[in-house]
Order: sequence, then C-alpha cells, then structure tokens
Amino acid sequence: MRRFGALRACTEQLVAERRARPRDDLMSAMIQARDEEDRLTDTELIDMVVGLLLAGFEAITTQIPNRVCV
Repeated sequence: MRRFGALRACTEQLVAERRARPRDDLMSAMIQARDEEDRLTDTELIDMVVGLLLAGFEAITTQIPNRVCV
C-alpha cells in the first residue's frame, strides 16, 4: 500500500506538470476533460492515469516471456 501511495503521489505530480504545460497526448486530453469539460473528477483522473500505467506495464511484463525464444 505504501508503494501504491507513492505511485499515486508521483502521478498527481505528473498531472500537475502536464496541466501547467499540456502536450498533444492522452494525459493532456484527460486533464482537459477534467478542467474544461468537467467530465472527470480529480480522483477519476488520477485513477485512470494510474490504471493506464499499470495496464501497460502488466501487458508488457506478461508478454515478454511469450515472445522470447529459448
């Protein structure tokens, strides 16, 4: 739980940085949906960013052994 809290804090910092300097990417679009269109809560925004990060990590780490020839 401590590490998940650290991941969440890091994500909050990343969102704050991206909010200050938006880019042409998914996170900036999600922040825009939160700030301008009021379509997400802050909690939903952070949870979705963390979820996308973990989903990408999970997919890569579980598929690498399937692709490596022994």
